[in-house]
Amino acid sequence: MANIWSFPSDFQFIGKEKPFKTFTEVFDHFKNKQALFCLWFKRDHLCKNEFKHHQKLKTFLKSKDIELVYGCYNQNENDIPWAKEIKEHKLSGTHLYMNKQLYDDSRNLNISGYIPVYLLLDKNGKVKLCKKLKPKDGEKFYKLIESLL
Repeated sequence: MANIWSFPSDFQFIGKEKPFKTFTEVFDHFKNKQALFCLWFKRDHLCKNEFKHHQKLKTFLKSKDIELVYGCYNQNENDIPWAKEIKEHKLSGTHLYMNKQLYDDSRNLNISGYIPVYLLLDKNGKVKLCKKLKPKDGEKFYKLIESLL
């Protein structure tokens, strides 16, 4: 049986060794980069439905030099269901460990009502919420991202 904590090389994890306390710290970590943050709940079917569209999303983001970063709200480093889900849904890329302090700080982002949440960080460090449109919306979502850069 494969080790649940063994991930392919295209999975990276941040915030485990040195946990982030605020999203300002997270965004500073990506200074001078573009990143799309997907914040999700592991027990939410809407989040899982969006993952079906992430392979195409990753292709689009790569063409725009935008890193995809996943943050799971109800995850911790010893969470076996979370580890199984990110493998099952092929969520390769960067995964942000979200401790309780970081989860609490997410309330300052004014993102309630948008699960999963997609936040775009531009090269200037400005964070923009991708309201209403999601990866399932295909070209409309991609045009929104381009307009927010």
